[in-house]
Amino acid sequence: MNTAPACALSDEIIGDCSMIIANETEIFQMQGDEVKESPSESQIFACSARLFRTGTRLECVIVTLGAKGCLVIIKESTHSVASSDREVFEKVEDHAELLYTKIPAMKVDKVVDTTGAGDCFVGVLGASLAEKKSLVEAVREAVHASGQSVQKEGTQSSYPTKSVQR
Repeated sequence: MNTAPACALSDEIIGDCSMIIANETEIFQMQGDEVKESPSESQIFACSARLFRTGTRLECVIVTLGAKGCLVIIKESTHSVASSDREVFEKVEDHAELLYTKIPAMKVDKVVDTTGAGDCFVGVLGASLAEKKSLVEAVREAVHASGQSVQKEGTQSSYPTKSVQR
């Protein structure tokens, strides 16, 4: 689930999600929390841990961080993550039941327009997962595509085609 623009979600809705994708402010908004100005990773982990406690089906929280890339947070007990992906995850301090990995943003020479970068990320992530790519590979492709999209003006017109994306 991606709720951009974010709004507070009921426990029932969160409970039905298997994956939540949000940016670093939306993750707080969807729980009705005060939005943090440039939240730390530990604040993001604590917020994500609350989501996992609420969402009984929740297996993955992806928090996009703009120019800093994104965090992929999973339950240690998640079976839907490929064993090859598990090697890049490490334990979240103070939340032993969670694992995370940070995917760096692609290097961008000049940011022209960030409008639609999150939508580009979600679209490419979904398409990559539908192609049966691993979670980490799909997130890397989504980060790369959204990095390409911010280098052009516009929304859909700035999205890379599949052949350009690679």
